Amino acid sequence: MGRNINGEFEFDVIRHKDTAAAWSQELKVIFVLRGNGWLHTEEGDRTYAISREDIFVINSFQMHSVVLEENGLAISLSLSPSFLAAASPETEDRNVNCKSFLHEEEKQQLFDIIRKDLALAFRAWYKKESELSIHLRSRVMALADDLYRYFSENGENTGRESGRERLRAAVEYIHRNYREGITLADLASQTYLSTSYISRSFQKYMGVSFTGYLTQVRLFHAALLLQGEGTVTEIAYESGFSSASALIDAFKQYRGITPGQYRRNLGKRPVMDNAEEMKTAEGFSMAFVSLMKYADKAEEAAEPVVTGVCEISVNTGIVKRQLRHTWKTMINAGYARDLLNASMQNQIMEIQKSIGFRYIRCKGVVDDDMMLYSRDVNGNSSFNYVYLDQALDFILSAGAKPMLELGHMPSAMAQKKVQFFKRPSFISPPAELEQWRLLIESLMEHLIGRYGMEELKKWLFVPWISMDMHLFGLFVKEDFGEIYSVTYQEIKKACREFVICGPGTTLLSLEAAEWFCDLCRERDCIPDIFTVRSYAAIDPEEEKSGLKLVENNESFYMAVDGDEDCLMHLRRKVKDFLEAEGEGFCGLPVLMDEWSNNIWQRDLCNDTCYKSAYLFKSIMENHDSYYGLGYFSISDQLDEIAPAAEAFHGGFGLFTQNGIAKSAYRAMQLLSRAGDKLIAKGSGYFITASEDEIQIFLHNYCHYDMLYRYRNTTNLTKTRRYKVFQEKAPRSFHIQLEGVRPGRHEVRRYGIGRKGGSAYDAWIDMGAPEPMTKEEEKTLMRLSSPVYRREEAEAEGLLKIKASLMPHEVCLITISI
Repeated sequence: MGRNINGEFEFDVIRHKDTAAAWSQELKVIFVLRGNGWLHTEEGDRTYAISREDIFVINSFQMHSVVLEENGLAISLSLSPSFLAAASPETEDRNVNCKSFLHEEEKQQLFDIIRKDLALAFRAWYKKESELSIHLRSRVMALADDLYRYFSENGENTGRESGRERLRAAVEYIHRNYREGITLADLASQTYLSTSYISRSFQKYMGVSFTGYLTQVRLFHAALLLQGEGTVTEIAYESGFSSASALIDAFKQYRGITPGQYRRNLGKRPVMDNAEEMKTAEGFSMAFVSLMKYADKAEEAAEPVVTGVCEISVNTGIVKRQLRHTWKTMINAGYARDLLNASMQNQIMEIQKSIGFRYIRCKGVVDDDMMLYSRDVNGNSSFNYVYLDQALDFILSAGAKPMLELGHMPSAMAQKKVQFFKRPSFISPPAELEQWRLLIESLMEHLIGRYGMEELKKWLFVPWISMDMHLFGLFVKEDFGEIYSVTYQEIKKACREFVICGPGTTLLSLEAAEWFCDLCRERDCIPDIFTVRSYAAIDPEEEKSGLKLVENNESFYMAVDGDEDCLMHLRRKVKDFLEAEGEGFCGLPVLMDEWSNNIWQRDLCNDTCYKSAYLFKSIMENHDSYYGLGYFSISDQLDEIAPAAEAFHGGFGLFTQNGIAKSAYRAMQLLSRAGDKLIAKGSGYFITASEDEIQIFLHNYCHYDMLYRYRNTTNLTKTRRYKVFQEKAPRSFHIQLEGVRPGRHEVRRYGIGRKGGSAYDAWIDMGAPEPMTKEEEKTLMRLSSPVYRREEAEAEGLLKIKASLMPHEVCLITISI
């Protein structure tokens, strides 16, 4: 649902087997986004074929049904009578006669005006073009104005006269009880109106007799049931008819065909042209393109730019607190086998050289591609640690410590051969738990023998995969509990000082998290570090507002959270949860072992400078609030889904698969320059200091718009990726730094945005070559560096710094002191 605050108007979607209400007070404007279907109205008992881009209006109190074929999708805007009457009382005695499908293509100009109005109103809503509701109301009002200007007609029985209003209770009673044998006397007792008045009023105001109206309501519901498998007799009973013969007679009288013919007609699906294929190769829906192209045509002229100003006054001599920079505690390198890839190793060495993470986390330690566990033809187990040793040796050579997730499950040991991702990862409990215990026992013996007990005390161990995977039916909680507790005990048996992390939950299921804590207390396996993760994902059925538009992606039926501060709010939720759990859990360090802006591995926005603003905002606002923030992941080389041929295909990584640094990596480079003293922080800014320098971090973050959060997009292509965000103006920062020594200071500015610091945008300026030559790749690597400018500024009691950021831009300003 997309109702505005006062219930004045509402956007909704209509899908196959959904239907617009048979009767309602609101005036409805309906636009067919894709597919074909049928509209049946009470006026003349007509059934119309409708198809893509048809637009039509259902008047208040007009009985109707809209049925779409399987691929069909429509959007509706409902306008309440009070909203229309407040704007213009004259609308109360007028109907709107707007049906684009009755007119030829050359006569669609007036309908295009309504399509444009609807598109602009919808965009104003889902993009939140203004914080004030005035703008959205004005868009809806413009639509209503054009509807009544071009399509209104006078009529005695319009549906809003006071007489028809008095029938409202009678009509509602019919729609609630149409299955029963309703009589005029029943209506009279329910509405306190006389039977003669009801009889006259139905004919006068509804244009049909009481019995005719009741029959049409029953026919409407029968028509819906005919889309299913029920017999005509069953459907007659369910929809209120006394017999199958009565249903057949009513169908012939009002629709001119039998129920059987109606059902056969539903099966005749029109052949669709290529324009009806509304999915991108990456799985995003393009359904709204058919509507939003009218908004694009209307907005060719640029709108005036309004810049917000943030005024900041800071005393540099006052330190808020010391910074630990825990966001650099850990980063994800993907799967263990990937660490043997030369390109991946180069990317890790680059990131360690410029940033330096304490831990590098890898998953899939016992996956088949690591060849750690196997069985011969006689069923004898064997262990091989060659690949694992190579991966661990590399992590140590990069100046980091390993964080090892001991999963998923070797296929030779798996109870079920369930391969959730494209890569050879089997998510299953073991067929024999004892075999898993022996595997962990052997692994710990090998690691201690090769690296030593003292070294392993500095590592992090994760007993198994995320507990949340049980939500997808891959195993039950009890399976997780057995594997986790057995693994925990084997690790701690080797050394009680080894550090264990778990359970890798999103807290989407509090019941499961509570169960985990109870298990840990019962079996003495409480983790040393409590791990959570966030991909800013929500169950689309649970969001309190917004259209339910999500499309299935590679693995998960999830939408992006509309909460821009979900990382911050998750930390508070985890803190409250652990405090409530009490003994053993209250006070545990909380590590975010995986996080990113969404769960889509083919989100084209991942390559853009939007991602640098996302990282600036997330790390600045959650600085030191977690034990660590493990961004996922370093590289686009992640084979959970089929690899993409294109360099800029929307992967999670800080680097493309061919090693080009994205704007996200450049953002992390800048953030790593923060000093160890926090001077000030607020919306869009974070100011730190070191011994000889002040660092000012700024961002102008823009969140996804409503449609894109639900995996729907309009006009997003591989070369146009910035039209799926909420509308936001450029932002100016005026900063006054007090306590700075008098004299001249060197000021250095580093910027990331569409004009510099973004390899993707440089690639667009290059002409978007694909595939790229080696020369083009080298050029992009050079062009991906942040924009740099050096200047001098005079301080006389205070130092004034100004900066202006376009949407998605970030900036680091350093000042020598």
